[in-house]
Amino acid sequence: MPLYQHVAERGPPPVTEEQRSHGAPEPYHLMGKGAVPDPDNPTVLVIVTGGTLCMDVRADAEGGSLRPMEGGLRASLMQMDELDDKRGKRQQLPHFEVLEWPHLIDSSDVGPEEWRGLARDIERHYTDYDGFVVIHGTDTMAYTASALSFMLENLGKPVILTGAMLPLAKVQTDGKRNLLVALFIAAYSQLTEVCILFASVLMRGNRATKSDCWAFKAFESPNYPPLGRVGVEIRIDESLLLAPSKRAFRVFTGLCTNVICFRLTPGFDDAALVRLFETDMHPFGVVLQLYGTGNAPVRGGKFLSVLQQGIDRGCAVVAVSQCYKGALNLQAYANGAKLLQAGVINGGDMTPEAAATKLAYLLGKGYRGPRLRRLMETDLRGEVTDNPDYLPIPADRMPPTLHVVHTAPTPATHPPAVDRDSEGNGDTSGDGGVKAKGEAGRGGQEGWSLEHTRGDGLRCRL
Repeated sequence: MPLYQHVAERGPPPVTEEQRSHGAPEPYHLMGKGAVPDPDNPTVLVIVTGGTLCMDVRADAEGGSLRPMEGGLRASLMQMDELDDKRGKRQQLPHFEVLEWPHLIDSSDVGPEEWRGLARDIERHYTDYDGFVVIHGTDTMAYTASALSFMLENLGKPVILTGAMLPLAKVQTDGKRNLLVALFIAAYSQLTEVCILFASVLMRGNRATKSDCWAFKAFESPNYPPLGRVGVEIRIDESLLLAPSKRAFRVFTGLCTNVICFRLTPGFDDAALVRLFETDMHPFGVVLQLYGTGNAPVRGGKFLSVLQQGIDRGCAVVAVSQCYKGALNLQAYANGAKLLQAGVINGGDMTPEAAATKLAYLLGKGYRGPRLRRLMETDLRGEVTDNPDYLPIPADRMPPTLHVVHTAPTPATHPPAVDRDSEGNGDTSGDGGVKAKGEAGRGGQEGWSLEHTRGDGLRCRL
């Protein structure tokens, strides 16, 4: 039984006079190739915003650079064999309709206004389709996916963002496969969240980040496993998915746009931060990218005092790590603890994209002070890990000093330096003992391995 109720024999959803006056486009079928919608099978709306997939090279004064081509996607789709009914391949795909923005854009031009437009498009057609695919440029795709994950409240259908590293018109394009796989997932999966599908990997949208500007595998999810992978089969791990909401779907578009990201750099001039907070026009929110697990300079200079001044004036400061992978823990180091005391919010393992859009969402809803802190540190859409198990061990539970056991090649005529049990593991008995594992000098190579065990069961492996 289909997950959603389908509407039989319907054409494109109607556009109101108000929407038409604002230039709202209408969805279209691929004329001559689109199959008649089957009420027992899902239908997907493909929203085309622009991006590399829709681009082509123009020989102009700009040196033949890639630029969006209005109507170019429709022409390319018409030429795809997979959509040709005469060869029977079209019947293998879910029925879909295309909603192409009147003016396709490069994703570097995408911002809150475009996010609002996307959210409204999905809201307007929400009851008419079983899933949505958004064609988007890769440069800001992670920001858009994160923003939509918060703006689309109580989402009950899949919203899949995808794109390409090469235009659809190129022979070696990755866009064709990305688009076709996204269609299948949007139509047949049980997803109720915003995702990114790229290079056969399905990722939660607010966990993904662009990691490569040249490879087809352009996106990764550093702090959360991929939701699914596509090979001979499409495999989705249901244990990783968000639970469906029982509340009615609704859209929130009132994002606070007075949010900036600030990345620490060694030796930077504190005056830049002073100017950021010294006027009444200071930002409402700042995403502060710290070193490592949450370190920042506090010796000398004005960094800490200026930060405290900004927080006292009502600016919300959320800290995330500059590291590609891992979680923030402001209590790990004394410098970070001072930031926590000043009122900095711990962003955990959120990506900068998720932290910025979540902050804009919550500020737009009017949250401030302790309530804002609590919600920023709480998992709302799967964007942050509650109490991740890879956080550093608290200082009060650190094991005693560890002694490294170094193993070196040992002649066969001499016994190894560490007594061994029946399994070949070194052992010194007693609580707090050290176990050196493995054979010394195996294969003639030097190496060391250490496992420290305390009486309270805490294990620390190096």
